[in-house]
Amino acid sequence: MRTQSNRKLTLLGFVAFAGMITAGCGGGGGGSTGSTTGSTGGTSGGEHGNAATSETGEVITDASGHTVSVQAHRAWTEGTEKFNEYEHSGWTDRRCTEVEGLFDDANDEQGGHMAEALYMQGMVNRRCNETADARRFFDRALSENATYCQARVGIALLQLEAGDRATARQTLQKALDDDANCMSAYVNIAMLQAETPAQVETALISLSSALALDSDYLPAFNEMAMVYFRSGTRTNDSGMLDLAHIVCQQATMVAGGADYAPIYNTWGLIRLQRQDINEALQFFQRARTLDDSIYEAQINFGNITFQFRGYQDAYDAYHRATELQPNSYDAAVGLGAALRGLQRYDEAKAQYEHAIQLDANRPEAYFNLAQLYQSYMSGSEEDLTRSRGYYTSFLQKAGSNATYASAVEDTNRTCSRQPANRRRRGGMGSSCRPGYVQLIDDTITMMRAQVEMDRMNQQQADQEARDAAAQQPPP
Repeated sequence: MRTQSNRKLTLLGFVAFAGMITAGCGGGGGGSTGSTTGSTGGTSGGEHGNAATSETGEVITDASGHTVSVQAHRAWTEGTEKFNEYEHSGWTDRRCTEVEGLFDDANDEQGGHMAEALYMQGMVNRRCNETADARRFFDRALSENATYCQARVGIALLQLEAGDRATARQTLQKALDDDANCMSAYVNIAMLQAETPAQVETALISLSSALALDSDYLPAFNEMAMVYFRSGTRTNDSGMLDLAHIVCQQATMVAGGADYAPIYNTWGLIRLQRQDINEALQFFQRARTLDDSIYEAQINFGNITFQFRGYQDAYDAYHRATELQPNSYDAAVGLGAALRGLQRYDEAKAQYEHAIQLDANRPEAYFNLAQLYQSYMSGSEEDLTRSRGYYTSFLQKAGSNATYASAVEDTNRTCSRQPANRRRRGGMGSSCRPGYVQLIDDTITMMRAQVEMDRMNQQQADQEARDAAAQQPPP
């Protein structure tokens, strides 16, 4: 079994350095569809003459206590069904417009004051990478219901995605101050609390609060397992990893837990930390089988299968990851790696170039392009020169970052030249392995020398032919 450092080094030429195995972000709150429930049951009399009713005949109200009309509830129900469908099958521009329109219809039927519908319009825009519009709808939902938990959690998740963790934590705390029953806020704030080792216990208390509200709340189980996992990984505490394992087991025993895909992704991380690669792979596969819309499970499965040269399986996982997150740098580099393994070199090159378009400051794609041109393309001097240029870019982007130290060393290592007689006696070859750049320079030098030798040999052959012709007697 290779060590963790060796595994990262081995993957360096193929997949992204950072985020080799990923856990996912935060807990619940991302896809909640608010509080309007039940099925449309026609109309009821009196003051609720056009009110939607549940199967038991109860009038359906929204989070603000307003009666929901039959028309609004019909649009709401269709919108939530479509939203859940596309969460699994993927979002497109057409689907974004379709689902947002349904929630807009529901809101219009409620006179423009339905906080849940506004929140879900925000969620659609978040899924469709329209961050500014998502924030606008979340704010509008809060203007209709100032204590609406899910809208404030939605804002916090946008802040997290933007890297503003301090503000996100304040926003989540505000959600809890407004609504002490906001389970998704407990889960997400626990994730942030657990980032500070001294607050791990505080994070576990937050998660216990969520489970006290609903003992079957699976996002809380998942985040609790992640808290133990991260703490155990950070401190090399096997007891914490054992607790993470136990929480995953417990989660599968509650209602719906056996089919809750995120818990298997977390379980896979735990087994991977234990270096049980085969079992980790099975858990990641279980997660993506239950729900192929989990980006993290796709990336994790792809990274492991790639290590074992399962290039087609890796390709399938990375390709799905790019569908789920088209702007994912790691998915683009991973897909390029799998394509390279499948000997589809031009497509691999296109994926690496796409990764650079996504983030020109990250080093990984430059390194992968350098290796591609050095070892897998035409082998011409032109391609080797391209490779050298990409190595130069890699070195500039990597800088002194310790994550890339081994690759920088392998790229930059220079071995001193020694006389041929000393090389024959085992001098340089046994003590120094030239780096990638030096190998390219040496190869180009030899190629040019060979070209010059071929030219001289051809000149000599031509001269000998002329001399032989001149010695022939005239006809």
